[in-house]
Amino acid sequence: MVFLFLFKLGGILSFVLLIAGFVRPVYVLWFLPKCNRRLVLYRYGSAALVCWAVYFLLTYFING
Repeated sequence: MVFLFLFKLGGILSFVLLIAGFVRPVYVLWFLPKCNRRLVLYRYGSAALVCWAVYFLLTYFING
């Protein structure tokens, strides 16, 4: 059950950072020399999708 919480939290956090990065990419990509919205989408959008997919798959297999 802790894994479900961690993947759900990771998905929510990635989505929040994705929205913040669309407003100002430098807020979330400060560690890269080149900051643009496409990189924000690649990094945080894919992280959000993976976290939510794993969360829903684990929920499906645990609950049956």
